[in-house]
Amino acid sequence: MFNVVDNFISEETAGDIRAFTLNNLVTDRPKYSGGYISIDLVEEWEPYHDLQKEIQQKLPILEDKTFFQGWIFCYDEDCAGVTPHADPGAINVNIWCTPDGCILDKDKNGLILYNIKPPEDWTWDDYNRNLPKIEDYLEENQAVGTKIPYKYKRAVVFDSRYFHETDNVSTKPGIGNKRINITFMYK
Repeated sequence: MFNVVDNFISEETAGDIRAFTLNNLVTDRPKYSGGYISIDLVEEWEPYHDLQKEIQQKLPILEDKTFFQGWIFCYDEDCAGVTPHADPGAINVNIWCTPDGCILDKDKNGLILYNIKPPEDWTWDDYNRNLPKIEDYLEENQAVGTKIPYKYKRAVVFDSRYFHETDNVSTKPGIGNKRINITFMYK
């Protein structure tokens, strides 16, 4: 269902992602209710091409896949993060880019990956945005969530269609400590 790869990217790459993100936290960028902003890779971060190619070379599961979409997420120091949802791709590669020393609560900041996908007849809005419907479905089906702990430069590779969410966020105060991750979706 998922694979975890530690030290997946270099210190330089993680630093470049962090620097770009922290330099692009403009005040007019919309913030989601979970306490985070997102930056579209294709529209806003040109170096994603090279990293995306590197990811495909490192992960055999992506050999016959095509890059579909990607984002950088940046979170408030104490927030819920991304709520439960599923994605329309085949494989997600989620890479954490904030040094471990910035993390305040080591029991948070990771990913919860559920053992269930949405029904085939659900629309994108149903499985990606309709939180009450998603939460009811997870509860009714007694979905089990596996917690994947946060670790700097860790990649979590998983089937995009499984429900997943941020395991809350708790970082030290200050802009330089913000939890940042980059997500690549393949179809």
